[in-house]
Amino acid sequence: MRRLQIAIPLLALALVACPPPKPKPTENDGLTAPKDEWDAISRTPEWLHATAGFSGSRKAECDEVLKWVKGEASCKGAICAHGRDLSREWLARCEKLTPAGAAEVKALSERFAASAGDAPSECATKASEILNEGCGKADPTCEKGAQLWATACGKSDATPLLVRALERSVRRKMEDPGDFALDPRTCDELRAFMAEGTSCAQQFACEDMLKRVELVRARCEGQDRPALATAFAELAITAGALKTSPPIPVQPTPAKLMPGETPVPFADASGGALLVCGERPTDLGKYLAQRRACEGEALVLGKVFVRVREVEARMGSFEHPSDALFAQRFPSLVMAGEREARDKEVIAALDAALSKAAALGQEGRTLEGAFELFKGVMAHAGAIQRSAAIRAAIAGRDEAILPALRELAKAKVSVSSRGLLAGNEFIVFVNRALARPFGDFSLEFSVQQGALSRGVTLETAGFWPKATEAYVDALKNVAREASRKKLDAKFHHDAVVKGYEDAKICGEAEKAHRDAEQGLIRCAFGVDTCDAAKVAALSKTSDDSRATIEQAYIRLHLAISGPAAASKDEVLQAMLARECDPPWW
Repeated sequence: MRRLQIAIPLLALALVACPPPKPKPTENDGLTAPKDEWDAISRTPEWLHATAGFSGSRKAECDEVLKWVKGEASCKGAICAHGRDLSREWLARCEKLTPAGAAEVKALSERFAASAGDAPSECATKASEILNEGCGKADPTCEKGAQLWATACGKSDATPLLVRALERSVRRKMEDPGDFALDPRTCDELRAFMAEGTSCAQQFACEDMLKRVELVRARCEGQDRPALATAFAELAITAGALKTSPPIPVQPTPAKLMPGETPVPFADASGGALLVCGERPTDLGKYLAQRRACEGEALVLGKVFVRVREVEARMGSFEHPSDALFAQRFPSLVMAGEREARDKEVIAALDAALSKAAALGQEGRTLEGAFELFKGVMAHAGAIQRSAAIRAAIAGRDEAILPALRELAKAKVSVSSRGLLAGNEFIVFVNRALARPFGDFSLEFSVQQGALSRGVTLETAGFWPKATEAYVDALKNVAREASRKKLDAKFHHDAVVKGYEDAKICGEAEKAHRDAEQGLIRCAFGVDTCDAAKVAALSKTSDDSRATIEQAYIRLHLAISGPAAASKDEVLQAMLARECDPPWW
């Protein structure tokens, strides 16, 4: 045991006294090992960007950088300098390690070098400024500036290496870079993305979609004056979120929406529908269905207003008592394709009614067929009188409804033959019967001379010539009798004078109706300050003037088809001059 205790200190002493031999001096500097070829090559910024976050063997690193070299193949002009420097370094480091890629890199390097000498584009200059000079005090990290560059220049000038360089430059300056990355979408792509958001149907979904509007305004237009389409998308999404919006000043041009920029635009492209009774209209068909179902709630619209020094997009909320009453109060707020769509609905309803009338006629039940014909036509007389498309659509029923139309003539012959009408009244009744088959009928389908109904506005010979000819033929006996009588000159004169008065009344009421409509529109959109009393007064003016117009219009047609028939053209000219033409018919 004692011999072991002595041996341990001796061993320690021997170790201290005999240190290990020093390494032999190298041929290079006598102090350090020689660098290999890889480490001797200085790393360019491009190489550092390409290998950021990469870990692996040198061979793997070469393979990784080769992808970045190839990624620069789409570069243009001065921006190719990055690809040039990266490809040259790759050849210096990797040609022996990855010989298979050398030929392609050499070819790319030559192309990069040739393009790098070109004058820099505006986008290239801006990218260089961001990387080398920063973006000023207002944007110390260049987060905003780099993103604006990516939006404007990403598709035209960006390369993978340049984008990574910009992203790394921004991250280094951010306190909490998180997962910051540049968004390469262009303004057109962002606007399309925003437009998709306008179809949001739920309040919270629409609130989330407002972020898309903010993206477009921040990256493409600035916060002060967005384009009209952007402002309208904001209004649509805001309405869907059940919120109101102040007026949005917009760029002066374009002052109209382009096709596809809103699901349900006005016919004049000055705005469109945003919300119907709390529901989003996604197309015209849905809008019309929502209108028909919406009673007593609100219709929210968006519209452009061109003021003295301002073009604004505004949101307005309208009372919607019913589909028909809203259309009558606001004939100018018609949507693109709405009139045609409503005409198709009328055509379908008329087709059903005329089919039923024709079928009853074939069964010999002509009086019942006449009643079905009468109901169908009277329900849509205004639309038939207004729309050439509707008249053309029902023209094909000419022969089929002939028996039913002839029954109307028989009913009038029955009345005129009883001796209840004499003198001027008889002549007027027969003359009107010859020209207007649906005139002088009450809504209850009884013959009533001078009945104030829209049926008196219809002249059927233009679209039902054969049926009308048969109808007139049934009147030939009373027509022959009336032709032997002469209308009193004063009676005719008084009818013409009354026609001129009615044309004036109609025209003045038309103006009152238009003024009331515009007043209600200005109230709804907040252009004018209006309390409930003012809105109620304007609504009453609109409804009263509409009733006045309709009554005067029908009286005028009673006149020109009866006592003033000989002066029909003069009275029609007076109506035209006074603008007596109900727009909702």
